[in-house]
Amino acid sequence: MAKWLRGAAVCAVLTTALTACGGGDDGGGYGEDIPGGTAQGGLKSAPLLSSTQQVSQAVPSPVSLGGNWRLTSTPKADSAEAAGACRKKSGTACTGVMARGHRKFIRDMEGRGAVFAEFEMYAFDNPENAKVASKALHTAVRGHASGDVTDVKVNSGADEADSFRHSYGTLTMMRVGGVVVEAEVRSSDKIDLTDELTKLARLQVERIKKVAAGKNPDA
Repeated sequence: MAKWLRGAAVCAVLTTALTACGGGDDGGGYGEDIPGGTAQGGLKSAPLLSSTQQVSQAVPSPVSLGGNWRLTSTPKADSAEAAGACRKKSGTACTGVMARGHRKFIRDMEGRGAVFAEFEMYAFDNPENAKVASKALHTAVRGHASGDVTDVKVNSGADEADSFRHSYGTLTMMRVGGVVVEAEVRSSDKIDLTDELTKLARLQVERIKKVAAGKNPDA
């Protein structure tokens, strides 16, 4: 993973190699800032979710997942508990957090046990606050990962992302504008689920952008 790249001078020198330092996106991705990350863009599009209703819409539904996925927990979307949950998990103030969403799913695999998927989403009032919290959440999640941690590549289309495998599953922490999402897949037989996570992460990013644009993500 790349180390933090700070300062306009560094960006100027590396513009040809790191296009994120150029004019299109701000390039403030985990790939530059946090070991284990992949820079995937900046704050340009800045999708925002401003209510629990939008968060509830943006978190994947069983229908959107397809492939016989079903819920294993009651879907949650709240604003009153969002700040407390974010602070407890990240160890930071989580300034500007407005709502939280959480869902767990399971999909039976014939003769091969089951696959589990979990999404946890935090919506912030602006991308800058989301960026600060996402880094703290990333550090906390990596710090609590079980066993050996191996970096993996998950091309989700998020502005920032960090993805890795650990003893119990494969996880990606993403920021899309003012929204931070942790998505994880696990299997009962501990198989490599990087491709499965990539599909789910892309779906999650797409849903956030649709809801932020006032569209029905299931249409």
